[in-house]
Amino acid sequence: MLKLTINFFSFCGQRYLYIVQSIELLAGAVNLTLMGMNIRDGLKMAGKLRPKQLQQTS
Repeated sequence: MLKLTINFFSFCGQRYLYIVQSIELLAGAVNLTLMGMNIRDGLKMAGKLRPKQLQQTS
């Protein structure tokens, strides 16, 4: 009975590990996106990056 219980918790532990790692990967991607946007806005404010020019439609 104990061996069955250990195997069950091991299986559930793996599933929770994958869920937590997926959440951490998603949070990391969001963090990198926000850092990139922050760098871009900082360069615009410093005048080292020109804003996009509006395209004229004819």
